[in-house]
Amino acid sequence: MRLFRFMSKKEFDKLMKGEKLFNDKIHTSHTNSVGFCFMKGDALDAEYSHQFLGGIVSDDVCAIFETDKKLTKSWGMYADPYGSFFDTIIETEYCINEYSLKDFKPLKYTENVEYQFFDEPEWVWKEIGE
Repeated sequence: MRLFRFMSKKEFDKLMKGEKLFNDKIHTSHTNSVGFCFMKGDALDAEYSHQFLGGIVSDDVCAIFETDKKLTKSWGMYADPYGSFFDTIIETEYCINEYSLKDFKPLKYTENVEYQFFDEPEWVWKEIGE
């Protein structure tokens, strides 16, 4: 399965150094997710998702992974980026309490994605070699 995750630079650096990452956080705001949350898709899916995840997730790094690891399917409610002020959407998330390079193969990443003065962010994806 191809997944993406927005994360801090610190998390990304630890992962790329080969560390196993742990997270038991029970997210309680309009979701049933626990631990690390991923969404299914590739670069275009991540770019679209940032429209409703921006301001909630870290904008330091967005990484795309390939994995066969079993994750828990969950959901999150977010502001509809194309709706009116009170409109919401429900998006599927995939969660896990721990992950590492052993189970998640990083394919590409982008750094410092953020909106500035309502401009679209510039997405520059870097391939991760074998």
